[in-house]
Amino acid sequence: MPDILIYMFEKDESSKLINEISNIVQNIILSLSSNMSLYDSLSSSLYIIKYDRLKKEYSDFINKYEMYNYNILKAVNDFEKKFNAYEFDMFLSILVECDKEGKYIELLENFEKSLEVRYFKYLNQQSIKNTFVIVFAIIIALANSFLIIGYPIVFELITNVYDIFS
Repeated sequence: MPDILIYMFEKDESSKLINEISNIVQNIILSLSSNMSLYDSLSSSLYIIKYDRLKKEYSDFINKYEMYNYNILKAVNDFEKKFNAYEFDMFLSILVECDKEGKYIELLENFEKSLEVRYFKYLNQQSIKNTFVIVFAIIIALANSFLIIGYPIVFELITNVYDIFS
């Protein structure tokens, strides 16, 4: 049972991370397009993160990036151990690659395109989950309605049949 719960948590967190990383990448691209430094771009993207755990760890990542004298590789090494998601690892490897090649906007735009496919899968998964919840709620409501309406009728029928044959 704990393994199942851990698997479900990781899958749910991975879905949340896709959306958050997509927003972060879009913000970084816009910031870098306006000639901001990478540190300022990373810092400005902190405020669009809604997932609290990612927000805290991302803030630590930015602080470590500054503390390590803007060495992205050392900051990424600490940050990559915090989450277990493919998109998260890809994001960090893109940041390291951008630092090596200096083509921040181009590489991030390519990564954003690949994230769009994953994001649509995330949206599809969310819609399936919402549909399942709605169908389950409808089934429960119908069962309750049947019990509320049907129980007195069945009880009266059984009582009348018992009275007829006794």
